[in-house]
Amino acid sequence: MLDLSRRDFARLLALTGSAAFFPERALAAPIRELGLTNAPLPPTPRAPDEKFWEDVRARFLLPRDLGFMNAANLCPTSLPVVDALDRNVRLYEASPSPETRTALMKGREETRKLLAEALRVSPEEIVITRNTSEGNNFVSSGLDLKAGDEVVVFADNHPSNLKAWVDKGKRFGFTVVSVPHVNPHPGTEFYEYVKKNDLITIDSMTDDKGHQLPNIIYPGLDRGELVDWVERFYGEYFFRPRVVWRIVRKAIFNGDERRRLTKEAREYMALRSKRKKFVSEHKAAKATAAVGD
Repeated sequence: MLDLSRRDFARLLALTGSAAFFPERALAAPIRELGLTNAPLPPTPRAPDEKFWEDVRARFLLPRDLGFMNAANLCPTSLPVVDALDRNVRLYEASPSPETRTALMKGREETRKLLAEALRVSPEEIVITRNTSEGNNFVSSGLDLKAGDEVVVFADNHPSNLKAWVDKGKRFGFTVVSVPHVNPHPGTEFYEYVKKNDLITIDSMTDDKGHQLPNIIYPGLDRGELVDWVERFYGEYFFRPRVVWRIVRKAIFNGDERRRLTKEAREYMALRSKRKKFVSEHKAAKATAAVGD
């Protein structure tokens, strides 16, 4: 049950509906009274704490005790964005002219530059679409698919994406295979097999940092060997000269990238050390057990 009084609900409803009729400053007081703010969010600290996330939440009209998990086409919009949308719509409606459109297009290009800077790519690599479905369809339309090609998609895809693939398959002659959604637990043949043969373990499902450990017993392989192979995979990939250079070159002339890389490298090396220790302890325990036998 939401901890939201009828009075506060009515005020929230009024805020969402009245933004189109009243100036921004007229709404500032009721927004503050509800513990909300439409001020731009300060820069993210290097180690975001609970106070930072409370500040983030204060910029959304959603009730504080509502955990909103839908991240698709029903995403809530932050108050600063709501204000920006309102200002630009008013700007255009007050003067629907080529000059106003040109000014809005300049704003779009500035947005592309900011997004490119945040993602560390060039502005030419950024395309601003109306939604993810449009972006997916841009990508699929750019692929040279023809008769004899096969595209595998998940049946749980959003209809706007799934239907587009099916229609393009009909148009260009390639095959679209839709993999049905399967309930992974319980019900799959693999789950039934490991359950029947007592191959599931729930002992120490994660390490002390939350990293997942193997929870299926594979005959002939112990947990230490499985973790060892995971570490080998990461090591053989990330420590190749080409990959190292690709990661490091961005940090040479970019201080923010250098700090981010340093932080992530420390975290990864600490995790790598824990994995190696985990593997060593399992090997030692296995050797001790062999001697005892």
